[in-house]
Amino acid sequence: MKILLTLLFFLPITAHAGLLDLLPLKAIERKMIYPLSPEHVDPARLGLPNTTEHRIDHPSASIVVWSVPATGKSRATVLYFHGNAGNLALRAERFKQMQAQGFDVLAMSYRGSSGSTGVPSETAITNDALHLYLNAGKYVPLRAPRNLILYGESLGSAVAIALLAKLSEAQRPSGVILEAPFSSIPDMARAVTDVPDTLISRISDRWESLSRGHALTMPTLVLHGTADEVTPMRMGQAIFKAAPHKDKNFVAVKGGSHSGTWRSDTMPKLWRFINTYGAY
Repeated sequence: MKILLTLLFFLPITAHAGLLDLLPLKAIERKMIYPLSPEHVDPARLGLPNTTEHRIDHPSASIVVWSVPATGKSRATVLYFHGNAGNLALRAERFKQMQAQGFDVLAMSYRGSSGSTGVPSETAITNDALHLYLNAGKYVPLRAPRNLILYGESLGSAVAIALLAKLSEAQRPSGVILEAPFSSIPDMARAVTDVPDTLISRISDRWESLSRGHALTMPTLVLHGTADEVTPMRMGQAIFKAAPHKDKNFVAVKGGSHSGTWRSDTMPKLWRFINTYGAY
C-alpha cells in the first residue's frame, strides 16, 4: 500500500490511472472520513440524568439516538450531529451544559459509531438524519420539526447542511449552528495533504457543504477557531458568506483550536442564539 501511494506522487499523471485501480480507495476513504468509535456507552454511566437511548431500525442499520431532557422546564430543542472523532459519549459534557441551560437535546450517532450498526456513507448518514428530523417528535416534546435548532459539529456541520438541502424551505428548522464547518471533503484533502487531484477526484463521499450553502435560509450561527488545526477558518467563512439569510453571525474564536470553541467568552452567544430562535 505504502509503495503504491508513493508511486502516485512520482509517476506522471498518465500513469496514475492504472495504479489507482489497484488501491482499495473506498476502504481508505472510509477510514479517513469516518474514524468513528464503535464503543457503546450507556448514557446513565455518564451522569446524564433521565437520558433515554433509542434505536431506530433501518433495513441496513440500527441507529443509536439519545434524547437528553432539559433540567427543569424546556425552553428549546437542539438536534445535534457530532463530529467524526469518537462517539456520543465524548459529547456528554456538552449535553450536560445544554441540559442545564434548559434545552432538550436529540443526538444522533452514525453508522458504525456508539453502538450503531451498518456502514457509514454520505448517502446513508444523510438519510438517517432526514428520517430522525421528520420524526423528532417521537423522541422529544415537539410541535413540529421547524421548532428545532440544528447543531452541526465539524463533520456534523456537513450532515446538517446536507439535511437542509433535502428539505423544502417550509420544512426547515428555526435556526442552525455550525461549528468548524468545511466546504467539502475534496477541499479538505487538498488543504491537509499532498494527494494528487487524480486521487481526490475518485472520492465518492464528497460532503459538498459550500455548494449546498443556499439551503441556509434560516438564522445561522457559525463558530470557528482562528487556530483550527483541522479545518481552515476560510472554509467556515466561505460557508457563512454563502448563507442567504440576512440574520447570520460568524464568531471567530480567537486562538481556538478545532475542538476549542466552547469557551466562557463564546458560550453566551451560543445560548443566546438558541434561546432567541428555538424558544417555544
